[in-house]
Amino acid sequence: MIISDGINKTEKYDETQEYFFSCRAMFRWLYEKGILKKISFLYKEEKDNICFALDTDDLIIYKNQMENSGVRGSAVACNRIFGKGGYKTSPSIYSGAVSLTWTMMDYRDISGCVTKSWELLDEKYLTNDSLSVISAIREKHGAKAAVKAIWDLYDDGKLSHEVSIDESYAGRQCEDLWEAACAWYKDGLGVNYNFCKDSGKDESAIYLMHFNNEKEDMDIDTETFEPYEIDFSNKDWQSELITKMYLFLLKNVYAV
Repeated sequence: MIISDGINKTEKYDETQEYFFSCRAMFRWLYEKGILKKISFLYKEEKDNICFALDTDDLIIYKNQMENSGVRGSAVACNRIFGKGGYKTSPSIYSGAVSLTWTMMDYRDISGCVTKSWELLDEKYLTNDSLSVISAIREKHGAKAAVKAIWDLYDDGKLSHEVSIDESYAGRQCEDLWEAACAWYKDGLGVNYNFCKDSGKDESAIYLMHFNNEKEDMDIDTETFEPYEIDFSNKDWQSELITKMYLFLLKNVYAV
């Protein structure tokens, strides 16, 4: 099972929340022993906090050490991490991974209907459109790839963007502007937003770009695109455009 989680290095144990704090204490012990960083396929350490993602198949060799670590609540933690005959915690309905240091239950508004949801801590801040892409990645490539994609959305070093248009374009009736906005993935893929109005008809779309080593420049793939019309009346139009470009980019990075 894939775990995507985070801990605070100095947090005190809370007996009233043993279900969660036992896992936090165990992950801190793994951190202090150098094991957590060693086995995590994704790992980010800051002054007080650590974010990580791991596969429990890589952790199983340390199970006996964990059970005999002397960590408070070690039995509870090991049962949650490994369980009897396999992992027992329900995975996220989107990525298929789990978080153990806090509840995964949340509420999500889907087309005006608020319903219960079961999500990773990092998924709680993603839009429904973002999670639909994460689900598609999980269905094709598994939970590990889905978690990597979530981390991509939060990692400024993986994705970058530039927006060249503003609200003054809202009333334009005839325009064909390439590079109205662009986004890039660090491994040589990008997207190019073509703002296109033909006698008032919106034909704008996001196009995939590939890096051409010979030209040392990006080539636009005019066969791979997704129509997208900006709603300039929406004050968040720019952030929504950026999100749409990132999601289209990740669809192609992970081929979904």
